[in-house]
Amino acid sequence: MSSEDIYPENVDMDRIYLSLKSGLLAETDWALSQLLVSSNQTHHFNVNHFHGLLDALFDFPIEASKCLSDNNLDYNHSSYQTLNHQANDALTIINNLSITHSNLPIIHSHHKTILALSQRYLRFLYSSDTANEITLKLLSILESIGDLLQEPPKNPLLGMIADLIHSHDRAYVLLSLRLIAVFVRNNPHLARVHHQSLRVFSPAIDSALLPDPHLRAAALEFIYASASTSPAILTHLLTHAHLPILVKSLAYMLYDETIEEERRCEFTDTTNAPPLVSLSDEECERIGMMTEPNRTREWIKAVWALNPTNLASIPQSLLTLYRDTLSKYAYHTPLLGDEEVCARVQEHLHAHRDSQSQEKSQSPSPSPSYTCYWGDDRTTFATPDELYAYISRTYIDIPTPPVTFTWGGVLFAVDSTSSVPRGTQLKGRVLALVGGGGSARSRKQQKVTAADVHANARPPGVAYTLLHVPCDDDAFPRGIAYQAALLLRLLAQKANPLAKNVLQTDEANRPESKGYYGLPVPPSQAQVQEQQQQQQDSGDDVHSNALTHPHPRVTSLLSLFARRPLADVAMRNSSLLRDVCREAFEFIENDSIGSLVVESV
Repeated sequence: MSSEDIYPENVDMDRIYLSLKSGLLAETDWALSQLLVSSNQTHHFNVNHFHGLLDALFDFPIEASKCLSDNNLDYNHSSYQTLNHQANDALTIINNLSITHSNLPIIHSHHKTILALSQRYLRFLYSSDTANEITLKLLSILESIGDLLQEPPKNPLLGMIADLIHSHDRAYVLLSLRLIAVFVRNNPHLARVHHQSLRVFSPAIDSALLPDPHLRAAALEFIYASASTSPAILTHLLTHAHLPILVKSLAYMLYDETIEEERRCEFTDTTNAPPLVSLSDEECERIGMMTEPNRTREWIKAVWALNPTNLASIPQSLLTLYRDTLSKYAYHTPLLGDEEVCARVQEHLHAHRDSQSQEKSQSPSPSPSYTCYWGDDRTTFATPDELYAYISRTYIDIPTPPVTFTWGGVLFAVDSTSSVPRGTQLKGRVLALVGGGGSARSRKQQKVTAADVHANARPPGVAYTLLHVPCDDDAFPRGIAYQAALLLRLLAQKANPLAKNVLQTDEANRPESKGYYGLPVPPSQAQVQEQQQQQQDSGDDVHSNALTHPHPRVTSLLSLFARRPLADVAMRNSSLLRDVCREAFEFIENDSIGSLVVESV
């Protein structure tokens, strides 16, 4: 296929327009095929440059919809199927064009046609497979322009869209949740929108508990949009029978669609290395008058005797000390080269190790002992199994096992977010260190000392993980985790509106009258008492207002299931999700940020 068949700027749009209006089957099929390919493969297809194109495309579903009211219509007739297929192709093109934001205003100019077609096709739902596809395309286009509508659809279309939540078709349920969420978010105070939200709310909670990620995300978006703007729906949410399951599921949803990145912050010594210890002037004079290679060997022995760490220094520093010390005596015997000096140093180190090995072989071997290096404990045992049993009994099999421990000065930690019990993780670490396991082993056990631990341990530092969530082009978090955090924060704030942190936060935002990130500002305690008194005088239910009445059951559920996940995500994420989780945790805990750090650790 050539570029002329794909890109609209290379195609004669006048010919395409005339073909669409010709009424000839071959011409219209050719034009629709060209536009299908162009709209699907070209992201910069701007329909504003082609006047009359949308009118010509909408003529196909309008013509096909006229046949729906014919009681004598044969759905299998070839002429009707041709009309439906052309209408479906035309709406597919418009749906592809709606992906480009610059096309939405001109598509919105046809919103009356879209609403009328949607209502007509919803009345004849499931009449045929092609009609169902046309209905889905119309609802998808309606969702694209939903934010541009000045007011939501009127009844009966709004009620038809809400009724789709009870459909057995996943696509209809998904579009129903998304459309109602858009209408609630843009027009929260319209009576017909509020009425339909109450009808959809219970099925939306059931959809939020399904394993389908798309249905779950749409349901969470609708629940948050409706509960944050309607006191009646908020009351329904706070007293819902499935709230314990929902809160526990929301806590797990905080990790949905997240990606863990392992990092390690190693501790590096930024101070300067200590200077090498040099010889005295008399010793330098004595050694300098010798000839090579005896002079270099004697200098190495003298430096070793003065400080053995000198020979373990960086080779370049050792060579610099060698030349600074003996260069003034090179007039009678030249100094050795760098490679020869390093070779002499290696010879001395090997000779020293051989002498130590010989001394150890000649000395009687002591009985093997296994030392505990847990913290400051240095208890010795005859076998590694006894050492392992002692550590398990003393430090691990206790009501609250530690998260971290030191072994020979090296810090070890367990994964606090893992489903593996903390004691099991600790025993696995200790088993790898001491070589025991509570039972005798046939293979030879080796003694593990603190030096071995230091030699095999990773560089000192802190291992940690970061949580990354899906974000848009403006680094704004999207997805299930962010929606779950928003809903948990709303529950935490509204379940205990008189908590210290909630009131302090609302006082900070009171001049704008928007609350914490746009949430409604709860009244003060004096205003609550005054409002309750007015309700008593008027005979209303004192506890009918969900914005002022605390719900300790909900606070307990949040504290039991959501507090630790909120703290974990708040400490490991760097986007706006971190701030939302931190606010929700503070509302639940009713304490300062110090509690968040303690909970996370």
